[in-house]
Amino acid sequence: MLFIGLMATVLRLDFAFAQGTVMVQSNLVYGAAVDYAGSNLSLTLDAYYVNGTQTNRPVVILTHGGGFGAGDKGYTVAQGSFYPDMAAAFATNGFVAFSINYRLWPGCPGGCPDEIGMAVADVMTALSWIRAHHTDYGVAATKVLIAGDSAGGGLAVNTAYQSTNASSFLGCIALWGGVPPYGSDVHPVSTCPITAQTPPTCLIHGTADTVAPYAISVNMSSNLTAAGVYNELHPLAGYNHYPVMANGVYNKNLVGTIINTMMPFAKLTTGNLPPAGVGPLGQPHHAGRKWPVLFRPQAECRIFPA
Repeated sequence: MLFIGLMATVLRLDFAFAQGTVMVQSNLVYGAAVDYAGSNLSLTLDAYYVNGTQTNRPVVILTHGGGFGAGDKGYTVAQGSFYPDMAAAFATNGFVAFSINYRLWPGCPGGCPDEIGMAVADVMTALSWIRAHHTDYGVAATKVLIAGDSAGGGLAVNTAYQSTNASSFLGCIALWGGVPPYGSDVHPVSTCPITAQTPPTCLIHGTADTVAPYAISVNMSSNLTAAGVYNELHPLAGYNHYPVMANGVYNKNLVGTIINTMMPFAKLTTGNLPPAGVGPLGQPHHAGRKWPVLFRPQAECRIFPA
């Protein structure tokens, strides 16, 4: 297997779940775009993998938070090392992780439909780049998950649930996900109809969230269950928004808990069978059934035209 580029950072983790050495390729250009102000910019991503000769590895695309106006794919003072830590954990669990930057629009108006549309387009551009380089990273182009937190969780949902994109994702992970306007009002994170063809979804959310209320994920889980979509809802009791960083302190223990909570879902949706019995919120698991590689098209999302 030939990896792109000659330089890669070696990353070693102090989390208990990390095994082996994770290689990181930073600031790979996956596309070009025009932002909200009409400026040209390069779109970049960081690739995380355990080097070797493996093939057919699943992919996870990570979309950072920041209210669609801030944030980054790597370390920041506000985010800590949450995205590098998540990406490295996925890599040590057999995935190739791609943490991406996408177009931002500080103060985007009217609930940010145009910004969300641009960000969704950027995710799909990144996926096209990953598919074009699948042999370089030893990945399976049909085994793709998307995951993000806060606005990035909203982006993950609205990318994976869009009808033209639904066939591209085996699962979606939203951590305290939401879309503007933020605050006490409870409104759906998904602008797309939830149907039986919506990808399986894992939701992790603080019960004391004042930015994107916990009820957003509760309602979404209920709607997914009603549509017969496998989903998991994991409450973080007593935690507010972006719980991994509180009062400027990065909570490594909580990061480890969150990663260990979502990893079984990630592995489940990339090929394993769900266990028999009752799932989250009383939803029956589909014992004996594999999740399909392709999902049938669903109705258009509310704010994204065909």
